[in-house]
Amino acid sequence: MNNNINSFINLLLKTIEEDKVFVMPINGTSMLPFLDSSKKVKLKKAESLKKGEMYFYKRENGQYVLHRLIKIKNDNLIFRGDNQFINENDIKKNQIIAKVVEIIDENGNFDNLSSLSYKIYVCIMRHIFFKKVYFKLRRIFKK
Repeated sequence: MNNNINSFINLLLKTIEEDKVFVMPINGTSMLPFLDSSKKVKLKKAESLKKGEMYFYKRENGQYVLHRLIKIKNDNLIFRGDNQFINENDIKKNQIIAKVVEIIDENGNFDNLSSLSYKIYVCIMRHIFFKKVYFKLRRIFKK
């Protein structure tokens, strides 16, 4: 299995170094409700960092993660999954592999990451208080 991950990462690194886009499936629940296993992300080389955008990075323990950048504090980057309430602190710029540039749904349609509704969603996900209210309202209206 580790060989498969290494091959996958090597292909990703080669693709983005050639300034091409790499399409990757989503696995896990940390970015729900926006990203689920029915979607794919398009990744590109992260030439600059911006709060609110999603990045694919490698943790110190070797685990690969796709989360949203919450804060830039000196040389430390703070990330958090949309479905999480605890920040991941002290990520360094050299741990960033790629940046999410587009989302593809199960029908092959693209989510507009520059739309007003997406920008509002990102603002909510970056602030714990608004995020808690958002998830509470989702539970209420799902009933």
